[in-house]
Amino acid sequence: MSAQDPETPYETAETGIKTGRQGKLFFRLCDMRVATVLVNVLNVVAISIGLLVHLIKYLGVMPLHVAIPAFVLSAIAIFGALNFELWAVALAAAGIAVGLLMDLMWLNIFGIITGCLVLYPTGTLAYELYTGAMSKDTYIVREEYIDYEMIEKAGIDRSYIAKYHEQLGISNPEASSSS
Repeated sequence: MSAQDPETPYETAETGIKTGRQGKLFFRLCDMRVATVLVNVLNVVAISIGLLVHLIKYLGVMPLHVAIPAFVLSAIAIFGALNFELWAVALAAAGIAVGLLMDLMWLNIFGIITGCLVLYPTGTLAYELYTGAMSKDTYIVREEYIDYEMIEKAGIDRSYIAKYHEQLGISNPEASSSS
């Protein structure tokens, strides 16, 4: 396994070559592990808000046959993403896909949009875990991409990144950079 070249841009690293960064990006913002956790947390928050609105507006409980599976699937996806567990992420992705199919049958526009938003990173993470592009061993090496120019433009000293890497016990990726 070769070390991550911090100068490798995301676009060229997603070509499938076995060196450098292997994972895909979620809307060019973050890797699929982080995206899976974030969208599933947002899904839980949205369902919770929906339960509260339904409770206040209709003085009743939202159909629990909709809310409980979504809570459970999001919790499983978050667990799987944080622990690099393929079975959990794949199970959550399959359940979310079934929910998306039901939303498509019922023409539930909000459900279709949120289902797609949650399924994309969860399903992609499951694929990355399956192919080995994402694992505990490769996460730091392959997923850690630092744009030092952007960090400097934001006014952050590079030494903070070096201290963070020392705490994690990994070699300083900045040492191989030519900037």
